[in-house]
Amino acid sequence: MRNDLTDRNPFQHVPVVYGQRTRVLSHDELRQIWAYDYPPFSDFLKLQILTGQRRGQWDDYTLDEDKITFHARSMKGKREHVLPLTDAVAKLMPLEQFNGWSKAKARLDVHVPLEPWVIHDLRRTFSTNCAALGIPLHVTEKILDHRSGTISGVAAIYNRHNYMPEMREALDRYAAHVESVVA
Repeated sequence: MRNDLTDRNPFQHVPVVYGQRTRVLSHDELRQIWAYDYPPFSDFLKLQILTGQRRGQWDDYTLDEDKITFHARSMKGKREHVLPLTDAVAKLMPLEQFNGWSKAKARLDVHVPLEPWVIHDLRRTFSTNCAALGIPLHVTEKILDHRSGTISGVAAIYNRHNYMPEMREALDRYAAHVESVVA
């Protein structure tokens, strides 16, 4: 329309849904999702619950004895991201390759009927629960690989600490929290 290629909007009858992504899953909902057993999909969900990582990151990673390295090509920011390998996460590793997220999520929704939610809500739930546990925001942001978070701009240029010990402590603390929720 702006370039005078058409005189009407071809999308005028398509409903537009606006709104912020605000869904945080309750402990009861996390418990139900955790109990769902349909590997390898359920293992991916558990890893997302425990680490807050994006689902696509699990497509391309290297596993070492004490860390997981997500390769730049699988990261939203196109930079490598490293997390400590905790005991809770190690129990779910290594992962089988997995395709079919939409079908698997639809199957989960049939077996575990919850209010509408998307897999990315696990990431928001992780962050929210970390805050409730008193985990410092800069550590949660480092785990989530939020580069424009609390340590950004000039602070990010000067602060070169990798926060591995702090992330390990936070992830272990969070795993204990999840264990108490799903027990």
